[in-house]
Amino acid sequence: MSLSATATVTAVDMSNGITGGGARTISSTGVILGKNGTTRGWWQSPSPSFNTLDNGWVQGGNRNADAGGGQGTALLSTNGAGPWVSITLSSPPGISAGATLAHDINGSRVLVGNTLGSSVYAIRWDNPSAVPVRLPLPTLQYPAYQVVARSINNSGTIVGYVIETLPKNRSRYEALMWSGNNVSILPLPAGSTTQLASNLNDAGVISGIVDGSHPIRWTPRIGGGFDVAVSSINVGGNNLDTGIDACGRITGGSDSGAWVWDGVSAPIILPGLAGPGYAANGFDISEAGTVVGWSMVGTVKGSLVIRSTIWTGLPACP
Repeated sequence: MSLSATATVTAVDMSNGITGGGARTISSTGVILGKNGTTRGWWQSPSPSFNTLDNGWVQGGNRNADAGGGQGTALLSTNGAGPWVSITLSSPPGISAGATLAHDINGSRVLVGNTLGSSVYAIRWDNPSAVPVRLPLPTLQYPAYQVVARSINNSGTIVGYVIETLPKNRSRYEALMWSGNNVSILPLPAGSTTQLASNLNDAGVISGIVDGSHPIRWTPRIGGGFDVAVSSINVGGNNLDTGIDACGRITGGSDSGAWVWDGVSAPIILPGLAGPGYAANGFDISEAGTVVGWSMVGTVKGSLVIRSTIWTGLPACP
């Protein structure tokens, strides 16, 4: 399964002419959730036809077409398709109603995310009706400023990060993994100082960003520990989200375009709607080889705007 051949990869404009938004997550049946402009809705890959839902948000989702929503909400499918229901999530004791954000949901509809406001800590909802529980922290060298749970797989393993407050008004990210009743700090590559974990698959392969701008992948070893790979690509400090599929391919964004990386070979930049060299973001990648996100496109007046995009033509997972 080579990533070197990109000639067949095609960027498909899913925006229906609407500026803003982006495709956010894709299910195992090709249902894509996201936004066109300010409107939340869905597409059925590879059709560009957009089906309107409401004016909510979409965070990370699962392969059953469920997703986290905006503040204090989640978006649940009906057997992996429409109709979708936006539900209100409970807050932990002492946290105001709606002052939470669910970043991801697994196939059992367990959600993970964080509280909002002056006290930001990682939480897990054991089902969409549950009161969330606070996730523990490992022993840290410096005080925790914010803790975020970003992704959960179908085994219940969770990854995310803590921001530590360092002396002299500095801070750093530590990548975290919660597994069962244990929480640990993921290994930091030699010479690196800060990293976060933002996604993982059911095989336990974890994706994230190290030193603020380079993709990183942790692959579990038999018997414990991880093999750690870091990409040389610089994605910039504003592209901290990553998507991952069942075979461990990672996608994300950069000022040069959306990219895909298998953790072994060099990453590839996907062609954008405006051609090469323009900003784009791949938020999720399916096992069928479809990447979803946004890219730039030129207008008749010569300016560049964001449009919802999918990329097709990558090989499927074996």
